[in-house]
Amino acid sequence: MFGVELSSEHCWDVIVTLYLSKCSQTRMSITDVSYATGISAATVIRWLNVLSANEMLVRTADPLDGRRTWISLTNEAWKKVEVFFARQKAKSYTDTNKVSEAA
Repeated sequence: MFGVELSSEHCWDVIVTLYLSKCSQTRMSITDVSYATGISAATVIRWLNVLSANEMLVRTADPLDGRRTWISLTNEAWKKVEVFFARQKAKSYTDTNKVSEAA
């Protein structure tokens, strides 16, 4: 669904952090993502560049502070994460029922 390039643990930490920020309607800067994930800013920037190259990221300049850029998932990327979580939930539910039936 996301490809091998985006399967790194750090990449997923960034994706999930941006997903949750969109769910809660909060904006995130690079520093915010770094702090929330516990990943160094340099590593966050590297993964943001990968996500951007995969058209999963929107960068918006802060009109009040030219040094800051707001980072968010594209709507398409957000939907992909939603589908991924829905599939994982369904799989977990199916697995749980198989265990219950076997007992």
